[in-house]
Amino acid sequence: MGLSAGLLTVAAACVIFSVFVVDTQSSATMRRSEEAALSKSSVFTLNWAPAFCKTDPENEGCSSGRLARLGDQLIIHGLWPQPYENDYCEVPEKEKLAAEHGHLDQLPPVDIAQPMFDRLLPHYSRKENLAYEWLKHGSCSGVGQDEYFEDIEDLFGQVSGVLEPLFRDAAGGMLKVETIQEKLDATLGHRAGSRFKLVCGKAHGISGDVIVEAELSLPRVEDLRRDGALKPLKDLLTHAPRIEAGCPEGLVVASES
Repeated sequence: MGLSAGLLTVAAACVIFSVFVVDTQSSATMRRSEEAALSKSSVFTLNWAPAFCKTDPENEGCSSGRLARLGDQLIIHGLWPQPYENDYCEVPEKEKLAAEHGHLDQLPPVDIAQPMFDRLLPHYSRKENLAYEWLKHGSCSGVGQDEYFEDIEDLFGQVSGVLEPLFRDAAGGMLKVETIQEKLDATLGHRAGSRFKLVCGKAHGISGDVIVEAELSLPRVEDLRRDGALKPLKDLLTHAPRIEAGCPEGLVVASES
Protein backbone atom coordinates (compact mmCIF):
# COMPACT_ATOMS: atom_id res chain seq x y z
CA MET A 1 0.00 0.00 0.00
CA GLY A 2 1.41 3.40 -0.98
CA LEU A 3 1.74 6.36 1.36
CA SER A 4 -1.22 8.18 -0.17
CA ALA A 5 -3.44 5.10 0.10
CA GLY A 6 -2.38 4.60 3.71
CA LEU A 7 -3.19 8.20 4.59
CA LEU A 8 -6.57 7.87 2.93
CA THR A 9 -7.29 4.72 4.94
CA VAL A 10 -6.36 6.46 8.21
CA ALA A 11 -8.44 9.51 7.30
CA ALA A 12 -11.44 7.34 6.47
CA ALA A 13 -11.09 5.50 9.77
CA CYS A 14 -10.98 8.81 11.65
CA VAL A 15 -14.12 10.00 9.90
CA ILE A 16 -15.94 6.75 10.70
CA PHE A 17 -14.86 6.96 14.35
CA SER A 18 -15.94 10.61 14.59
CA VAL A 19 -19.33 9.82 13.08
CA PHE A 20 -19.69 6.90 15.50
CA VAL A 21 -18.89 9.10 18.51
CA VAL A 22 -21.22 11.89 17.40
CA ASP A 23 -23.96 9.39 16.60
CA THR A 24 -23.53 7.68 19.97
CA GLN A 25 -23.65 11.01 21.81
CA SER A 26 -26.70 12.10 19.81
CA SER A 27 -28.45 8.81 20.54
CA ALA A 28 -27.74 9.14 24.27
CA THR A 29 -29.04 12.71 24.25
CA MET A 30 -32.15 11.59 22.38
CA ARG A 31 -32.80 8.78 24.88
CA ARG A 32 -32.41 11.21 27.79
CA SER A 33 -34.89 13.55 26.12
CA GLU A 34 -37.32 10.67 25.65
CA GLU A 35 -37.03 9.75 29.32
CA ALA A 36 -37.50 13.39 30.33
CA ALA A 37 -40.62 13.57 28.17
CA LEU A 38 -42.20 10.99 30.48
CA SER A 39 -42.00 13.53 33.29
CA LYS A 40 -44.87 15.96 33.75
CA SER A 41 -43.56 17.68 36.87
CA SER A 42 -40.79 17.60 39.46
CA VAL A 43 -40.38 17.81 43.24
CA PHE A 44 -37.76 19.83 45.11
CA THR A 45 -36.99 18.30 48.50
CA LEU A 46 -35.22 19.62 51.58
CA ASN A 47 -34.35 17.95 54.87
CA TRP A 48 -34.27 19.56 58.32
CA ALA A 49 -30.67 18.86 59.36
CA PRO A 50 -31.19 18.22 63.12
CA ALA A 51 -33.93 15.65 62.40
CA PHE A 52 -31.84 13.82 59.83
CA CYS A 53 -29.60 12.21 62.42
CA LYS A 54 -32.50 11.36 64.70
CA THR A 55 -34.22 9.34 61.99
CA ASP A 56 -31.13 8.11 60.10
CA PRO A 57 -28.24 8.01 62.62
CA GLU A 58 -26.18 5.64 60.44
CA ASN A 59 -25.86 8.28 57.73
CA GLU A 60 -22.23 9.29 57.20
CA GLY A 61 -23.12 12.95 57.64
CA CYS A 62 -24.26 12.07 61.16
CA SER A 63 -21.44 9.74 62.18
CA SER A 64 -18.87 12.27 61.00
CA GLY A 65 -20.48 15.06 63.00
CA ARG A 66 -20.92 17.13 59.84
CA LEU A 67 -24.68 17.62 60.22
CA ALA A 68 -24.39 18.44 63.92
CA ARG A 69 -22.05 21.29 63.02
CA LEU A 70 -24.58 22.71 60.57
CA GLY A 71 -27.03 23.47 63.37
CA ASP A 72 -30.64 24.50 62.73
CA GLN A 73 -30.92 24.68 58.96
CA LEU A 74 -32.45 23.06 55.92
CA ILE A 75 -30.25 20.98 53.64
CA ILE A 76 -30.75 19.86 50.06
CA HIS A 77 -32.12 16.40 49.38
CA GLY A 78 -32.78 16.62 45.68
CA LEU A 79 -34.68 17.70 42.57
CA TRP A 80 -36.70 14.74 41.35
CA PRO A 81 -38.46 14.37 37.99
CA GLN A 82 -41.86 12.82 38.47
CA PRO A 83 -43.03 10.13 38.61
CA TYR A 84 -40.43 9.16 41.20
CA GLU A 85 -39.91 5.75 39.56
CA ASN A 86 -38.47 7.47 36.49
CA ASP A 87 -34.83 7.17 37.54
CA TYR A 88 -31.32 6.10 36.48
CA CYS A 89 -31.81 7.06 32.83
CA GLU A 90 -28.96 5.68 30.68
CA VAL A 91 -26.86 5.05 33.80
CA PRO A 92 -24.45 2.09 33.56
CA GLU A 93 -25.60 -0.89 35.62
CA LYS A 94 -22.38 -0.90 37.66
CA GLU A 95 -22.95 2.69 38.79
CA LYS A 96 -26.62 2.05 39.50
CA LEU A 97 -25.80 -0.95 41.70
CA ALA A 98 -23.16 1.03 43.59
CA ALA A 99 -25.67 3.81 44.21
CA GLU A 100 -28.46 1.49 45.29
CA HIS A 101 -26.19 -0.38 47.71
CA GLY A 102 -24.94 2.81 49.30
CA HIS A 103 -21.40 2.65 47.90
CA LEU A 104 -21.46 6.33 47.03
CA ASP A 105 -17.69 6.67 47.19
CA GLN A 106 -17.54 4.46 44.07
CA LEU A 107 -19.65 6.83 41.97
CA PRO A 108 -18.06 9.13 39.38
CA PRO A 109 -17.93 12.71 40.70
CA VAL A 110 -20.25 15.28 39.20
CA ASP A 111 -18.83 17.27 36.30
CA ILE A 112 -19.60 20.83 37.37
CA ALA A 113 -17.47 23.92 37.94
CA GLN A 114 -15.54 23.87 41.21
CA PRO A 115 -16.98 27.19 42.45
CA MET A 116 -20.52 25.83 42.10
CA PHE A 117 -19.55 22.59 43.84
CA ASP A 118 -18.01 24.58 46.69
CA ARG A 119 -21.18 26.65 47.08
CA LEU A 120 -23.45 23.61 47.07
CA LEU A 121 -21.42 21.35 49.34
CA PRO A 122 -22.31 23.05 52.66
CA HIS A 123 -25.98 22.37 51.92
CA TYR A 124 -25.67 18.58 51.45
CA SER A 125 -25.29 15.92 54.14
CA ARG A 126 -22.19 14.58 52.32
CA LYS A 127 -20.34 15.44 49.13
CA GLU A 128 -21.11 12.09 47.45
CA ASN A 129 -24.81 12.92 47.51
CA LEU A 130 -24.37 15.23 44.54
CA ALA A 131 -23.20 12.32 42.39
CA TYR A 132 -25.95 10.07 43.74
CA GLU A 133 -28.70 12.60 43.08
CA TRP A 134 -27.43 13.24 39.56
CA LEU A 135 -27.27 9.57 38.62
CA LYS A 136 -30.63 8.65 40.11
CA HIS A 137 -32.69 11.72 39.31
CA GLY A 138 -30.71 14.25 37.29
CA SER A 139 -30.06 11.71 34.55
CA CYS A 140 -33.81 11.75 33.85
CA SER A 141 -34.22 15.53 33.98
CA GLY A 142 -33.57 16.26 30.31
CA VAL A 143 -30.93 18.89 31.17
CA GLY A 144 -27.17 18.74 31.67
CA GLN A 145 -25.34 18.68 34.98
CA ASP A 146 -24.50 22.39 34.99
CA GLU A 147 -28.11 23.45 34.46
CA TYR A 148 -29.44 20.85 36.89
CA PHE A 149 -27.22 21.94 39.77
CA GLU A 150 -27.52 25.66 38.96
CA ASP A 151 -31.29 25.29 39.28
CA ILE A 152 -30.91 23.38 42.55
CA GLU A 153 -28.70 26.15 43.92
CA ASP A 154 -31.17 28.87 42.90
CA LEU A 155 -34.17 26.91 44.18
CA PHE A 156 -32.48 26.33 47.51
CA GLY A 157 -31.83 30.03 47.92
CA GLN A 158 -35.44 30.96 47.21
CA VAL A 159 -37.11 28.15 49.14
CA SER A 160 -34.92 28.19 52.24
CA GLY A 161 -35.39 31.94 52.48
CA VAL A 162 -39.11 31.37 53.01
CA LEU A 163 -39.15 28.11 54.98
CA GLU A 164 -36.04 28.20 57.17
CA PRO A 165 -37.22 31.04 59.45
CA LEU A 166 -40.41 29.05 60.19
CA PHE A 167 -38.42 25.96 61.11
CA ARG A 168 -35.93 27.86 63.24
CA ASP A 169 -38.65 29.70 65.14
CA ALA A 170 -40.40 26.38 65.83
CA ALA A 171 -37.24 24.44 66.78
CA GLY A 172 -37.95 22.32 69.83
CA GLY A 173 -41.71 22.57 69.32
CA MET A 174 -44.46 21.52 66.94
CA LEU A 175 -45.06 22.94 63.47
CA LYS A 176 -48.27 22.47 61.47
CA VAL A 177 -48.32 22.00 57.73
CA GLU A 178 -51.09 24.58 57.45
CA THR A 179 -48.82 27.17 59.10
CA ILE A 180 -46.25 26.56 56.36
CA GLN A 181 -48.91 26.60 53.65
CA GLU A 182 -50.28 29.91 54.92
CA LYS A 183 -46.77 31.39 54.87
CA LEU A 184 -46.27 30.22 51.30
CA ASP A 185 -49.65 31.65 50.26
CA ALA A 186 -48.84 35.00 51.86
CA THR A 187 -45.36 35.16 50.35
CA LEU A 188 -45.72 33.49 46.97
CA GLY A 189 -49.41 33.66 46.07
CA HIS A 190 -52.59 31.87 47.12
CA ARG A 191 -51.82 28.71 45.14
CA ALA A 192 -48.37 28.16 46.62
CA GLY A 193 -49.46 26.38 49.80
CA SER A 194 -51.23 23.63 47.89
CA ARG A 195 -47.89 22.77 46.26
CA PHE A 196 -46.25 21.96 49.59
CA LYS A 197 -45.93 18.62 51.39
CA LEU A 198 -44.59 17.92 54.87
CA VAL A 199 -42.97 14.53 55.47
CA CYS A 200 -42.66 13.15 59.01
CA GLY A 201 -41.01 10.09 60.50
CA LYS A 202 -40.26 8.32 63.76
CA ALA A 203 -37.11 8.88 65.78
CA HIS A 204 -35.59 6.82 68.58
CA GLY A 205 -36.35 8.31 71.96
CA ILE A 206 -38.91 10.80 70.65
CA SER A 207 -42.64 10.19 70.88
CA GLY A 208 -44.85 11.34 68.04
CA ASP A 209 -43.95 12.46 64.54
CA VAL A 210 -40.73 14.27 63.71
CA ILE A 211 -40.55 16.56 60.68
CA VAL A 212 -38.00 15.10 58.30
CA GLU A 213 -38.58 16.64 54.91
CA ALA A 214 -40.22 19.51 53.06
CA GLU A 215 -41.31 19.01 49.45
CA LEU A 216 -42.40 21.51 46.82
CA SER A 217 -44.19 20.54 43.62
CA LEU A 218 -42.73 22.20 40.52
CA PRO A 219 -43.06 21.97 36.73
CA ARG A 220 -40.81 19.45 35.02
CA VAL A 221 -37.10 20.26 35.23
CA GLU A 222 -36.84 21.19 31.54
CA ASP A 223 -39.46 23.91 32.11
CA LEU A 224 -37.95 25.60 35.16
CA ARG A 225 -36.09 28.24 33.14
CA ARG A 226 -36.95 31.24 31.03
CA ASP A 227 -34.35 33.07 28.94
CA GLY A 228 -31.57 30.96 30.45
CA ALA A 229 -32.40 31.65 34.10
CA LEU A 230 -34.59 29.99 36.72
CA LYS A 231 -38.09 31.42 36.77
CA PRO A 232 -39.25 33.13 39.98
CA LEU A 233 -40.47 30.63 42.56
CA LYS A 234 -43.93 32.22 42.54
CA ASP A 235 -44.31 31.49 38.81
CA LEU A 236 -43.05 27.93 39.21
CA LEU A 237 -45.50 27.11 41.99
CA THR A 238 -48.40 28.67 40.10
CA HIS A 239 -47.83 26.28 37.19
CA ALA A 240 -47.06 23.18 39.26
CA PRO A 241 -49.55 20.42 40.10
CA ARG A 242 -51.08 20.26 43.56
CA ILE A 243 -49.75 17.64 45.97
CA GLU A 244 -51.04 16.10 49.17
CA ALA A 245 -50.21 18.05 52.32
CA GLY A 246 -48.72 14.95 53.96
CA CYS A 247 -48.06 15.05 57.68
CA PRO A 248 -50.47 17.45 59.49
CA GLU A 249 -47.87 18.44 62.08
CA GLY A 250 -44.64 17.27 63.63
CA LEU A 251 -41.84 18.10 66.01
CA VAL A 252 -39.09 20.37 64.71
CA VAL A 253 -36.01 18.82 66.30
CA ALA A 254 -33.62 21.42 67.69
CA SER A 255 -29.89 21.07 67.14
CA GLU A 256 -27.78 20.01 70.10
CA SER A 257 -25.00 22.47 69.37
